[in-house]
Parts: sequence; C-alpha cells; structure tokens
Amino acid sequence: MLQALADGETDPAALAGLTDQRLRATPAQLRDALGACPGLNPVYRRLVKMALVDLQMIEQQIVLGLHHLRR
Repeated sequence: MLQALADGETDPAALAGLTDQRLRATPAQLRDALGACPGLNPVYRRLVKMALVDLQMIEQQIVLGLHHLRR
C-alpha cells in the first residue's frame, strides 16, 4: 500500500484494497483514513518512497547479518 502511495496512486479504495489481511481496520475505515491521498503533496510521496528504500536496505542488512551469524 505504501509503495502504491509513493508511486502516485490516489484512489483511497484502490489503496485500501492493497492492505494486509492482518490489519484490523475495516475497509470503510481505511478509505476514510486514505481520503487525503488525492491531495498529498508530491514531496511527501517522495519521502515515503525514500523511507521504503531505506527500509529495504535495512532488511537486506539484517538478512546478511543473520547469514554471517549462522556460519
């Protein structure tokens, strides 16, 4: 969902449809919460994208660290 938001998706219903099933919010609650997405400043979309890239790098470092610990 965050990746789609960062990539420019603006439809709250489409974003709500990308959630994990473990999320406790109802589809209506998600659509309401995501209602501001159409007006989201492109700068904030870019910040979300940058945070996702950072998170991916951290996840890769964790995997590499665990691999080295198991040797």
